[in-house]
Amino acid sequence: MLKNRIAGIRTEKGLSQEKLAENSEISRVALSAIENGTIPNGNTMINISKALNKKVEEIFMMIL
Repeated sequence: MLKNRIAGIRTEKGLSQEKLAENSEISRVALSAIENGTIPNGNTMINISKALNKKVEEIFMMIL
């Protein structure tokens, strides 16, 4: 299972879903789905990581 910390990091940085989605080049609906457990593709993970100024592995974690 893939877990993510997007919502927490986004909130810490004072970003709305709309702004993070825009900065990540995805829709707000897609970002909401990812925050709620939908697994994004690799490019989307990288875009979100860049927009949050974090490494991919700081945001996305594999839980066994």
